[in-house]
Amino acid sequence: MKLKRLLSTVIILISTWLTASQEGLTGYHFLFDGLYQGELREGAPHGSGTINYDFIPDGKYNYSGSWKDGKRQGLGITWFRNDDIHQGYYENDKPHGNGQKKYSDGLVYEGNFENGLRNGTGSLHYTDGTKRQGEWVHDQLEGFVAYYPNGSDTYNKEFWKNGFKVSDEILDTFTPSSIITENSFDKTSFIGPDDLRKIWTSKTKFSSQALKK
Repeated sequence: MKLKRLLSTVIILISTWLTASQEGLTGYHFLFDGLYQGELREGAPHGSGTINYDFIPDGKYNYSGSWKDGKRQGLGITWFRNDDIHQGYYENDKPHGNGQKKYSDGLVYEGNFENGLRNGTGSLHYTDGTKRQGEWVHDQLEGFVAYYPNGSDTYNKEFWKNGFKVSDEILDTFTPSSIITENSFDKTSFIGPDDLRKIWTSKTKFSSQALKK
């Protein structure tokens, strides 16, 4: 299975290079033990770019988006080796600010991140349509949580402590925490690994105008 994936990745990389050459795209570099295509400053990714580790057995995550001084900064998307996907805002190479993370088991978290962890207001969407909406502290649910079973508009009030539910009840007077909607993402719009080649060969890149030069 690993050999098959490695061979398919090599084919993708070769075809990507040929396509890029035909379109006049340049800027492929071996950086951080991976293959990087994009903007550089003083030899480090800075601006818009994509890094790919698929050709390395047990390589690191793949990333496409904005960079600053060699670190993920601004809007981008990361594909992890365990099939998790995170898209959103980054700061100092970690998810920070509004974003979404789709886990390999189908769960989707949408909300705020701080220093790579879920922290602040967010919602957790389950594969059966169930949703939990509340506050995260250091990557764990904490306090009052609104529980919407199976896509229902009616919610139960739960109380969580240190990531564990300790009680629940139905209350009409409970008002769930509001979810950040500015720059929010459609949880069905995650870009799959098969679309990575399209990102590499596309001239439409993430905007780097917000980066401070």
